[in-house]
Amino acid sequence: LPFEGQGINLYAIAMLAGAESPADMGVALRAEVVLGLSEISLSFANRKNRPTRLGADLSAGIGPVEFRVEGAARRGGSSRIWRGPLDVASLTFPEASDRSDEWLFQGVSSIEWGIAYGDQESLFVTAEYFYNHDGYSDPGLYPWLFTQGDWLPLYVGQHYIGGNVALPRPGNWNDSTFVLSGLGNLSDRSYLLRFDYQVQILTQLNLVVFATHLFGS
Repeated sequence: LPFEGQGINLYAIAMLAGAESPADMGVALRAEVVLGLSEISLSFANRKNRPTRLGADLSAGIGPVEFRVEGAARRGGSSRIWRGPLDVASLTFPEASDRSDEWLFQGVSSIEWGIAYGDQESLFVTAEYFYNHDGYSDPGLYPWLFTQGDWLPLYVGQHYIGGNVALPRPGNWNDSTFVLSGLGNLSDRSYLLRFDYQVQILTQLNLVVFATHLFGS
């Protein structure tokens, strides 16, 4: 439902997949508001036997720089965290703690700077920080998480930083894009560096080649 004069969009979505009765249906609501060069959105989703989910994000442009802040929270459903030491020699293992009654939060803040260096060419530099309430600060628990089916690659830590440099269609390379990106898990000091090269061969065909390097703990 758009309100174009006020810069507002409202959404309501019924989630019917797998519903055998009206009680099994879910609902999702979303509002988007444009304020000058900024946009704010609020989201809500709820369904029987599923977590209640809330979300909000803000993006604002100041000159060539774009600022973004996003947050999500959920409560309910099946959620657990492992606490305690892992010592196989003494047969000491972590214990599961139920968190279905807690609000769990994830949030990310980022900044993107578009740097024009030609009539139609720009270089984009992005930096991000991500907080993950579901993550672990003790890497000593990683083997246990893996055996219990709770290992989530790239979401196992609590604190992450990321950044990338994107160079689309530089100069006469109108079909090519170069991206250098990095991701760091500050909770265990492990890092991932990746370089991507993409070239458009045909109208509906792209070739992507990438290389990655893992370093740190």
